[in-house]
Amino acid sequence: PYAAFFADPSPFQHMWSLAVEEQFYLALPLITVGLLSWRRRTGRWWLLGLGLVAIVGSTLAAAALHAPGAAPGRAYYGTDVRMAEPLVGVVLAVLLIAPSGRRILNRGGRAALDVMGIAGAVGLGLLIYRLTDRSDGLYRGGFLAAAVCTAAILAAATQPGTLVGRLLSPAPLVAVGRVSYGIYLFHWPVFLWLTPRSTGLHPIALLLARSALTLAAALVSYWLIERPVRWGRVAGRLAAVGWFDASVGLLAALVLITLPPVPHRAKASAAGPTTATTTPDQAAAAVAAARRTGAGASKGAQSAPSQSISSAVKAAPPTPPGQGAQELMATDGAPDKPPTVKAGPTGKMPLKVLVVGDSMARSLAAGLKSWAQSQGDVVVYNLSTSGCPLSAGGGTRRFSDGSEFVLHDYCDWWTDSTSERSKYAAQFDADVVVMQDGMNELPDRETAAWDNYRHPGQPSFDNWLLNQYSQAVNTFKANGATVLFLNAACADWIELGGAFLYYQDNGDGDNRVAAINRTTTATATTGVQIADFDGHLCPNGQFTQTVDGVNDARPDGYHLSAPASDAVSERWLGPLIRQAAGQEGPVLGPG
Repeated sequence: PYAAFFADPSPFQHMWSLAVEEQFYLALPLITVGLLSWRRRTGRWWLLGLGLVAIVGSTLAAAALHAPGAAPGRAYYGTDVRMAEPLVGVVLAVLLIAPSGRRILNRGGRAALDVMGIAGAVGLGLLIYRLTDRSDGLYRGGFLAAAVCTAAILAAATQPGTLVGRLLSPAPLVAVGRVSYGIYLFHWPVFLWLTPRSTGLHPIALLLARSALTLAAALVSYWLIERPVRWGRVAGRLAAVGWFDASVGLLAALVLITLPPVPHRAKASAAGPTTATTTPDQAAAAVAAARRTGAGASKGAQSAPSQSISSAVKAAPPTPPGQGAQELMATDGAPDKPPTVKAGPTGKMPLKVLVVGDSMARSLAAGLKSWAQSQGDVVVYNLSTSGCPLSAGGGTRRFSDGSEFVLHDYCDWWTDSTSERSKYAAQFDADVVVMQDGMNELPDRETAAWDNYRHPGQPSFDNWLLNQYSQAVNTFKANGATVLFLNAACADWIELGGAFLYYQDNGDGDNRVAAINRTTTATATTGVQIADFDGHLCPNGQFTQTVDGVNDARPDGYHLSAPASDAVSERWLGPLIRQAAGQEGPVLGPG
């Protein structure tokens, strides 16, 4: 559902891998016992052969199920496609464990394993550095390569006197190994709980705080739960309490699973009515607007669509929405008619500014309207469409977590001169058109003309997007308007949360923003003026919550708050618009 795009990630999201392991561990002993009982002497070699065959089959299945450039999905989470990795461990065990116990190799064999172990460590490091969950190579043998590298390290470490064994033997590393299961379990919810926004900490200090809390939770878990269970020293009372807690938890889980899902519109009711076809931008914008209205914001703040993720839905006060929220929800389906433009006292016509783009453009339009009122000789008309990229062609967009949604037909309004928005734009006859695009171009995109998904950074996508931008610029310039194109702005992917968390990995989101901005810059050949919106909001390429002197300027990690939008319009964007129009300041003055 659309709500999932902006939903907070589950604190149990990382347990999918434990589920795969447990499924594997459920089947492996049965197969092993069956083979050893059927072939008492040769059963272990049957197990080895079947393991090798299954490894090849699992690896081929991962390659077959993964579409090039696709987000993690079936080929990432499936037990069958991931069983090659634990099966490598099975093969390793068959080779290293003899009927009499562990095999100890001679000096030459141990030296060879040492070399293999060191090579495996280097190879594993390279795989971690070069591959992400979106890399095609990961599904074309990458999983298997990581498992083989790990097996080489383990094989060397289990032999006495090896260099790899000595390097992995220091007490701190051994201690971390003992509690590593707890570290894995607790790190994810801790990282979700401690965020830059909730703590205000510098990234390095935040990492240290997260690591310390994760380690503390893992140690407590190890001494109170894991160690007693492992050694069979669980007190009767503790066992009874654990059984009771587990039973209650299981019943609660069953109740939650069997309850019907709560519609997203019910969550966002404080922000005004929504529908099943509400875009992520619309729903989040309405919630954020209602939150500011309920907090007693000014009229200007109510009309600026700073948006938020589902955590804001939960926090939004149950107050009736103000005019701002109603306006936000109305203008996407039915745009406002162009404002009436009248000459000033001197007979001079005001500067007419048209704003097009997505939800960020809408936020800027609200600030520009406040700026225009203070100028007295500017009229701003907002035709932005939340949830819509500037590029036309429809199709489907897919987030990095595999979530998909179809683009609305009205997103392509500028390509159809008979559409309502195009007619309104022609009627307004702008002097300056402010174009802004970015966030809605980030997800993978599939159109009717393509046979697969593509994304910013791929030459085929970038060339296509450049053509789309050029067509849009020429369309808005057709009536003699000057086009001011604002490039895409950086974001705090962790703060945005939900599906956007995947853009944090290896800088994928920042790389896509950079690719879009290279394309934006390339449109300069059409005569458009480029404004470095990204550089203004993100000095030195770094996300910041302070913009033009306004704190907490981007509360959801991307969109501008109402005060920030006003400040950006007054101090930066407004003067750029006048410059684009060949003006230096107000012509008429206020009034």
